[in-house]
Amino acid sequence: MEECSLVRIPLRLHSKGRTALPRFEVGERLYRRCKPEEIENPFAKLSLADLSVNREGPKEVAPLCEPQDVLRDFSVQASQDWLTTDEVAMALEVMQVNEEGTYRYQLELPGAPAPATATCTLQLMHDQEPCNYSHSAFKLYLNDIEVSLANYEAAEGMGAKKYRRFRTQCRFELGRMIIKGQIWLPKAA
Repeated sequence: MEECSLVRIPLRLHSKGRTALPRFEVGERLYRRCKPEEIENPFAKLSLADLSVNREGPKEVAPLCEPQDVLRDFSVQASQDWLTTDEVAMALEVMQVNEEGTYRYQLELPGAPAPATATCTLQLMHDQEPCNYSHSAFKLYLNDIEVSLANYEAAEGMGAKKYRRFRTQCRFELGRMIIKGQIWLPKAA
């Protein structure tokens, strides 16, 4: 992985050769930004193919990020540290993990059209970036094919109605993880 070249990003956030932490813990906090008016249901209008969060990290290590770090601008062309002042940071909590220590939510919907049974999987992965070691993402898989922004609307081999049901159920699951009443504003410059 390349080194972070953005001097305005605190060194504590740089990946700088650290390996990914694939295991998550029950109770671990995840932070995401959203508009204040969307705080009750921030996933209602989002594409499930692009759900990034910052993870707090395991209890035995120092926190990988602060809640406000999701409000930072990590783009190279940015001229300021904070992305925006019209968004807030909100918290999610990992509620369950499997024996491998990963969060994986799986749905099966029976019925036509082919395939007769469709499987949808939402999986949380530590997806570090050079300037953001805490970066993680919920990956969505439909019949074992990763859903991306390119194929998001056209779910192969499945009717649009069933695909909408999957997205609705996944959004509901994410909504259950929201820690109500906890928001953070950008830090003063």
